[in-house]
Amino acid sequence: MLPAFIRIDAHFSLRDVGPSIADSLPQEAIGKPLWHYFRFLGGMDVSDLLLATQSDQHVELQALHAGLHLRGPAFALEDGFLLATHRVYSLDGLSSGDARVTDFAPGDIVVPTRMLLGMQQQMLEEARVAAADLQAERATIATMTGRNRLLAGRTAHEFNNCLTIIRLKCQHLDGISELDPIARRDVAIIHETARRATDVSATLLALAHDHAQPPTVVEVDALLQGNKSYFQTLTGPATNITLNLGAANAKLHVSRSMFLLAVSHILMDISASSRACEAMLLRTQIEKDGQGHLALKLAVSNTGYDKSPEMLNTGLIPIFPSGAPEERNKPVTLHKFVEECGGELDISFDNTVSTIVSLKFPIAEASPAPSRQSPVPDNCVLRVLLVEDEQHALEAFQESIEDEGHTVTPAANGHIALEALQQTTFDVLLSDVAMPGINGIELAHRARQHDAGLPVILMSGYVPNSDNWHPEWHFIRKPFDWEDLFAKLRMIEPRQYNQ
Repeated sequence: MLPAFIRIDAHFSLRDVGPSIADSLPQEAIGKPLWHYFRFLGGMDVSDLLLATQSDQHVELQALHAGLHLRGPAFALEDGFLLATHRVYSLDGLSSGDARVTDFAPGDIVVPTRMLLGMQQQMLEEARVAAADLQAERATIATMTGRNRLLAGRTAHEFNNCLTIIRLKCQHLDGISELDPIARRDVAIIHETARRATDVSATLLALAHDHAQPPTVVEVDALLQGNKSYFQTLTGPATNITLNLGAANAKLHVSRSMFLLAVSHILMDISASSRACEAMLLRTQIEKDGQGHLALKLAVSNTGYDKSPEMLNTGLIPIFPSGAPEERNKPVTLHKFVEECGGELDISFDNTVSTIVSLKFPIAEASPAPSRQSPVPDNCVLRVLLVEDEQHALEAFQESIEDEGHTVTPAANGHIALEALQQTTFDVLLSDVAMPGINGIELAHRARQHDAGLPVILMSGYVPNSDNWHPEWHFIRKPFDWEDLFAKLRMIEPRQYNQ
């Protein structure tokens, strides 16, 4: 009943101690004077014990060689005294795990306190370990994701070079009048296949950022039309993708990459939740929202059956990272993305189609079109410094640009290009971005240091780092339509020495 009691005889020698403190005293302590092992606190000493028993005054003792702090009443016996003490713990001591339930008498309030503090300490420790594990896991995932994106980017870079060369060579072959009809048909098939691969590759590269692109003004119908091949790839050849675009030139203020990811996940979720899905329809239209404002509605529906209740949860599934750099590893749901854009998400079923997912966004305010530089006359000849590390691409680019009537100086890397700049003045620098040694962005900066007025066009499957990007530079994404490049060249006026 008293786990921490002390019994002493009339000569103040130890006769017996409770089990809670027996382990803290040497075996030879019994029979030895109390003061060999304990000292009194509060100004008392052993001679005051009799007075304490008469005045109901508690005594406090501190062990000399162990971490024991005892407190309780003292009682006089025929042959000595009984100190009905209990162990005194601080909060730190209770939560340290040193205290045991057997150290306390039944009904002692310290027992549940000790148990609660122990549980709290265990929960906090488990939470700390879980948080550390989660942080380490996120760091590992971020590292793996970064490496995978790097590998994907380098692979896409080579793939885009191949597509560019294929499309260019097809254009050259198609211009040969002596080509027989069968060969011309094969060239057309190859060219169309490369075009479709180009569309898919461009979409994949747009989605391969380590974070979402910032919101911008996006023309939705044009974006959907330009990514139809990519959507078809997601659903597979057995499902036909149909676009019914009725939003005209309506624009939204959204992140381009996040909007594409949202549509992609909707298509995959609907396709996965339905059987016998032969067709999927993406339809856009302009209608009024609940406040009477014009809004753009995108509805995605299918012709499958087996309405899936799981589709109702599709808006709550994390599908892409946040656009904020400080929250780059924090997932964002489809519902959250639509909500942040000021829109509405609706998922429903009806009797004619299995699933309808509707996204409704407020239409962006129209912004004035940027002023465009007038093209220079068609007969102007430019001196082009062309830099490309892939030999076949370099030859194909040179051939195509020279066919337009321009003069081309080819360079297989940045070092050769810098040497050429020391010897000749050019009208434009046209360079790949991803190159070993001096990359395209570094080359452009060094070229502008040598010739501050030199126009720059950079091309790559990568999206250049905006921190290093000069506002006067032009960028064209590989694989590109050659007419887009030629249009940019036509905007550049030959410099004075060519006239």
